[in-house]
Amino acid sequence: MIGGCQNEIDGYLGGLFIRKVMWSTPASIKSNATSIKKFYKSMMEHGYVDKENYTDLCDDIKECMPEWLAEWESYNDFDDLADLAWD
Repeated sequence: MIGGCQNEIDGYLGGLFIRKVMWSTPASIKSNATSIKKFYKSMMEHGYVDKENYTDLCDDIKECMPEWLAEWESYNDFDDLADLAWD
């Protein structure tokens, strides 16, 4: 944590959170991203994370957010389940 996220945020919000958190929604993905940014900003202000790591985290979140939302949409597309209808 002290060294920063080091690009692990994509694996969390773009993967684990979408697949393992039953209540995940686009709004909860955005909310979690905001909370993580605020947490790391506080860590930076207290000297535990350098500004470069914080800036990289914010850039990663900004760049990856559209992909995460698309991944959520794809993972939760229940129209595909019609092909698996029970006969």
